[in-house]
Amino acid sequence: LAATILASIYYYHLGGLPISNADPAGWGQVGDYFGGMLNPVFGFLTILALVITLIQQGRELKLSREELELSRTELRKSAEALHGQNKSIDRQSFEQTFFAWLSNYRQFLDGINSAGSLDPFTAISGITHGRIAMLTLWKSALTLDSLIWTIQGQLFPNSPQNQLNTRQLLDKFAVADQETKTALASKVMEAWEHIFLENISQLDSLFRVLYRLIVWIDSQDEDRLTAAQKWLYVSIVRAQLSWIELVFLFYNGHTERGKNFKRLANEYALFDNLNFATDPVIAIVKAFPPDTDGYQPSAYNSNLARVAMGLPESSEQTLAMASDT
Repeated sequence: LAATILASIYYYHLGGLPISNADPAGWGQVGDYFGGMLNPVFGFLTILALVITLIQQGRELKLSREELELSRTELRKSAEALHGQNKSIDRQSFEQTFFAWLSNYRQFLDGINSAGSLDPFTAISGITHGRIAMLTLWKSALTLDSLIWTIQGQLFPNSPQNQLNTRQLLDKFAVADQETKTALASKVMEAWEHIFLENISQLDSLFRVLYRLIVWIDSQDEDRLTAAQKWLYVSIVRAQLSWIELVFLFYNGHTERGKNFKRLANEYALFDNLNFATDPVIAIVKAFPPDTDGYQPSAYNSNLARVAMGLPESSEQTLAMASDT
C-alpha cells in the first residue's frame, strides 16, 4: 500500500519523468526517494507488529497461567480427595481392628469361671462365668464380710472374742491410726493376690488384652488419631467395663505387674464410673493405697483427665470435636 502511494505520488507530481539508462545517478535518486519514504514506514510497521505480537503472547501466557493454576487446583483437590479417601479407608481398618479386639476381650471375659476360688468354707457354691464369676470371686475374698476373720485379730487385737460385724469394724477403722489403716489396705491387697494367683490363667490374659487394646489406641500417631479421637475410643472401651471389672482393674493397678496400667487409668479416667460407695473396701484402698502414691485424681474424674490432655471439659464438646476431625 505504501509503495503504491509513493509510486502514485511520483507519477502524478513528478510527471512520470523518464529515468535515463545512461545515467545511473537517476536510478539512485529514485531509489533514495522510495527507500527514504518506505524504510520509516516499514520500520514503524515492524515495531507495531512486534508490539502486537508481545501483547498477544502476554495474553496467551496469562491464559496458560490460568490454565496451569486451574490444573494445580484440580490436582490439589484430587490429592485432597485421595488423601481423604485413604484416611477413611485407614479409619475403617482401625475401627475393624478396634471392635475385633474389643470382641476378643468380651470372649476372654465370658470365658472366666469361678471354679478356682471355691472351697468348702465359702458360702458360695456352684460355678459361674463371666462377670458373675468375677462377682463370685470378689464375694469370696474381697468384701468386708469376707475379710473380717482375716483382719480382726491382726488389726484389732483388743476386740472382743466374738467376731465384729461390718458396722463395728467400720466404726473401729474410722478412729484407727494411720498405721492401722495402711495395714488394712495391705491385707486387702494380700486377699487380692490370693484371688489373682488362684485364677492367674484367666485374669492375666484378660488384663493383658485390655491393656494392649488401650495402649494400641494411645500409641497411634497424631495424623491417624487426634487426642479427642483417642479419648473417644478409650471411652468406648471404658463404657464396656462393668463395676466388677473396674474393681479388679483397680486392685491390679496397685501391684507391680499392673503399674503400667496405672498410667492409662490416670490419663483416660478409667475409674470415672467406679462407685466407691458400693464397697467400703475399695474406698479404704483408695484412701490408703499400699503402693504409697495410688492413682492420680484424674483417674476418677473425666474432666480432670480431659483438661490434662488439652481437651474441653464438656463431654459433648469432646465428642463433637472427635466427630469433626
